Amino acid sequence: MINKIIIFVFFLSNVVSQKLPNHSEKILIKRNTISIDFDWRSNESGFYYQHYDFAKGIKLDNDWSASFSYRIIGKVQDGGLSWLENRPHISIKKTIPSEKIKWILKSKQEFRFRKEKDLIMRNRFHLMLKSNKQIVKIKPYVGNEFFYDLEKNKYNKNWLVLGFDLTSSNQYAPTVYYKFISDLIDGKWISTYTLVFKITI
Repeated sequence: MINKIIIFVFFLSNVVSQKLPNHSEKILIKRNTISIDFDWRSNESGFYYQHYDFAKGIKLDNDWSASFSYRIIGKVQDGGLSWLENRPHISIKKTIPSEKIKWILKSKQEFRFRKEKDLIMRNRFHLMLKSNKQIVKIKPYVGNEFFYDLEKNKYNKNWLVLGFDLTSSNQYAPTVYYKFISDLIDGKWISTYTLVFKITI
């Protein structure tokens, strides 16, 4: 029964995504401390972005963990996909468990090697609250990610996330979330959104 619910929800999500121009599909493959992340994104103009991210995680004491990752990023230009950025990044994460809510704090340091552009370093701080209890077979969560450009010495991007995890099985763990995106452009905050469908295998 649960598997049928998960299949139905993802079928419904796929139908909804066709009606919403801004959407993203993600697949995360995890094997012990190794993970590979695939991400495809579309907007009003159609498919425009994809990345592959390879990561090695390390468990530390007292609910701390760290990871070392390497991401390659492609964007559609002149009708074709061009690989424009290589992005190694390191992160450290703290999980704070409680009876009803799990707190997750993560800091990520990115080194952005972009094609024909200067190296940019950026820090991302992520705060997330996840419910430990299921509500109609789902676990809701809310999170916010702050982007700080070290070159410009400025906080210039923000992601607010609202979503839920569906009941997972031994093979996969699906999640759906709405991401409200704000960018500081020419002194003004410009906002958009995307709907994300993710499955962890």
